[in-house]
Amino acid sequence: MELVNNPIRSGGPRQVAKILVALSGTITDGKRHLANKTITHWQTDLKKEKPDENGCPYFAPASQNQKLRSFFSALNKFHGWHLKLDHLKGFDGSLAGQLSTLYKERSEKYVSLA
Repeated sequence: MELVNNPIRSGGPRQVAKILVALSGTITDGKRHLANKTITHWQTDLKKEKPDENGCPYFAPASQNQKLRSFFSALNKFHGWHLKLDHLKGFDGSLAGQLSTLYKERSEKYVSLA
């Protein structure tokens, strides 16, 4: 991951991942789709440090959604992001649709998520 100087730096780190800077500022379709693809991949791979007592390695949907909202809040505050979760829904392959499908599949496999 390439780090670059943080152009916003209002309490944030001195250097940040280049993609955070590339996706900040004015929203374009290209930025929206790149953010969607990147965040969808990350959210699909997100797991707990160790599985729960039922062997489930995933966060409950409510917990994962809270982490995602906190992530977007920090991006807005420290990196000048204008993208919101609402920008990543309503189109084919959107984060919202992918997460709905993912949560359904996981809850069918792991009773602890139902």
